[in-house]
This record gives sequence, C-alpha cells and structure tokens, in this order.
Amino acid sequence: MEEISEVISVTHLSFGYSSTPVLKNLSLVVKRGENIGIVGANGTGKTTLLKILLGLLKPWEGQITILGKKMLSNQDRVFAKKHTSYVPQERIIGKMPISVYDAVLLGRYAVGFKGIKKPTQKDRELVDEALEVVGLKDLYRSDVSTLSGGQLQRMAIARGLVRESPIMFLDEPIAHLDKFGKEEIPLLLEKIHSKRKLSMITITHENINMNFDRVFNLQAGYLKEI
Repeated sequence: MEEISEVISVTHLSFGYSSTPVLKNLSLVVKRGENIGIVGANGTGKTTLLKILLGLLKPWEGQITILGKKMLSNQDRVFAKKHTSYVPQERIIGKMPISVYDAVLLGRYAVGFKGIKKPTQKDRELVDEALEVVGLKDLYRSDVSTLSGGQLQRMAIARGLVRESPIMFLDEPIAHLDKFGKEEIPLLLEKIHSKRKLSMITITHENINMNFDRVFNLQAGYLKEI
C-alpha cells in the first residue's frame, strides 16, 4: 500500500441517533505513526466516533478519508474495516470453549483466511508473534474463560495486532481493570506503538498514563485539541 502521510482525515462530521445529534461539525487529522488520545465523559459519543471511522456507521454529514480513500460507499467502508484494527471495550466470553491461540487467530479472519480457506503458515506465525508481544505465549492453550481481565485485554490487543493494519483503534483499554492492569496495559500499548509505528487512536474517560502525541476532548458533540 502506498505510504500516506495522513492516515485519517475527518472534515465537518456530524452524526446522531434518530433526530438527536451526537457529533457536531467534527474535524480531525491523524498522521502516520501518531499516538492520539480522545478523552471525554461517558455518553459523549467517543465510541460512536470510532464506529464511524471503522465504517460501522454512516455519518449524517461530512467527509472521512482512511488511508487516502474517501469513505463514500459500502465498499469503501469494507476497505476501512479491512485495513484497521479495533480493540473493543467489551470483553465478552462466549459459552463455547476456545483457546487463547484460536481466539487470537480469529483476528486474521477475512484478512488472512476466510470461509473454506484454512489458516496459512503466515497466519499462525503472526499469532505466535503477537502472543509473544503481549506476554501470553505461555497461556496459548488456556481456555479464554480462565483469563483475568488484564489477560483478556492483552488477548484482544494481540487479536488486533495480527491484522497487520497500520491503524489501531482502542475503546476504553483500561476500563474495568484492577490497579495493576491500569498500569501495565498503557505501558504495553506504548511499547507496541514505539516498535511498530502504528497510528493509534485511544478513547477513554479515565486518566490513562500514556504519552500521547496529541490529546483531544470530546464534549457536547464537539472535538477540541487540549
């Protein structure tokens, strides 16, 4: 993929639910390799903004460009989903048993294997590497249901890493973690950002100890750099 200096460009974005506006005339540019923080209280639209950037929601107004491609059609939004990774806030554990390894391998679905196409050697090598990076290599056979909150978050980050995308979105990465997790996860993310030169966009309502390049506040639908 061609090197793009601005990996995300948002201009005059507006969105809401029903007739209630949530995001108002919002503009944002994220450069390649930047570590961006977006802070704000719960319910201010931070997760909504991420879902729009991921192509999961269509804005009312405004223009979004991801990796040089304008988000104009459903096909463009599929492109955005394929070339970005998303670490959600929810750490949902299904009822069916699944190992840590297989849960991370699912991050390669649609970008590596799909349908009847089986995981390749590259898919598996990426999983091994990601588990090493997040410190879960020794737990690769463990059932996901046995993990702590911090370990589940590390697994989610690994699942994002195996996508090999240049952009990673993180939704409340330290929410519901204990004191140790709230200290260790930001350090892990800074290490990943430094080594992989990802463009990272983190949203949080908490005081997260990360060295962001820039921080924005989302309040009453408006985004302002602080």
